[in-house]
Amino acid sequence: IEAALKVVLTDQGKHAMDDIRIVIAQMEANEDRLLSDRIKESADSAQATKSTIIYGTVIAFILVGISGTLIQRSITVPLSSFVTFVDRVGKGDLTQQAIVSTNDEVGVLGNGMNQMVAGLKNVNGQIALVSENMNAASAQILASAKQQASSTKEQAATVQEITSTMQEISQTGSQIVAKAKEVAGVAEQATSASVSG
Repeated sequence: IEAALKVVLTDQGKHAMDDIRIVIAQMEANEDRLLSDRIKESADSAQATKSTIIYGTVIAFILVGISGTLIQRSITVPLSSFVTFVDRVGKGDLTQQAIVSTNDEVGVLGNGMNQMVAGLKNVNGQIALVSENMNAASAQILASAKQQASSTKEQAATVQEITSTMQEISQTGSQIVAKAKEVAGVAEQATSASVSG
């Protein structure tokens, strides 16, 4: 107790407490400054995060818009070309070729269209060949029918002088002429149909 009484009588205790209060006040000031700095850093970080989100969203929308436009054009431009191609082929122009610049679904579609046109060309060529053969056959049938008709007319003049048996032959010849004219008419119709197309 004497030691404590000595400290109190010499004011050393008061000075020690005053020093402790000063140190505590400095510590509180440092803590307040650190807290203020941390609050400012937190606000700055939140602002930076908010700016990053806003700018990132705007950039993302721009990139999505550009990507969407590019994808849309990569589909609609070839399809527009295919529509023109199909329209021309539909009007009978089999010299057209679809322009294929990709290997995706649109390219597969273009290749399929080109194969279709090649098939149509082949069928068209076969039809033209058959039409030419029919024209030649029709011409031969027509010539034969004309030859038979003139021969039949000569026979008819001679047959008029012959007996009733010969009249039957004449009737048979007339039937042949009628059939020949019918064949010639059919051949002419086929020729007209094949020429008109």
